[in-house]
Amino acid sequence: LLEPEIADKVHGILVEVKGSFGGSGWHNGDCEGKQGVVLSLLNTTNDTFESTARVRFDDPVDVLTPILAVPVQFLSPVHPEKQGEDVVILAGTSKGSLARVEAVESRNAMVIITLVNFLVIDSAPELLVRFLQVDEVGNKKSR
Repeated sequence: LLEPEIADKVHGILVEVKGSFGGSGWHNGDCEGKQGVVLSLLNTTNDTFESTARVRFDDPVDVLTPILAVPVQFLSPVHPEKQGEDVVILAGTSKGSLARVEAVESRNAMVIITLVNFLVIDSAPELLVRFLQVDEVGNKKSR
C-alpha cells in the first residue's frame, strides 16, 4: 500500500487483516481474517508513527463502526479468483496499473488486460490485488 506506484490507487483496494493476534497485534485479533475495502491511506513516512489505512469492513466486528484505521502492517491484499474482477497490478512493468481479469487459466495463471492501454498480460494471482469502484465511504459504485 505504501509503494509509490500503488499509493494513488489505494482507494478501492480489497484487503484482509492478517497477523493481528499477540502482543504486537491490533484490536486483540478481533478483526483477524476480516476483509474490507481501503478508503484512504495515511503514510507517515517514518518509524515513530505507524502508517494506517481507513478500511470499511464487509462484516465488521461492530456494525456501528464499519470503518476503522488499521496499521498497514496488518493488511494483506485480496487476490482475484475469477474472470471479470478488476485488479491493480502489484509487480512488473505495469505495476500500479488498473486491469481486468479476462481469463483464469489455472490456479496460478490469469490473463489480464490493462484498462488504460489494453495490454494483455499473463500474471500469477498473487501479483494482483482486487479493486472495487467505491464512493468515499466504501459503497460499491455500479459499472
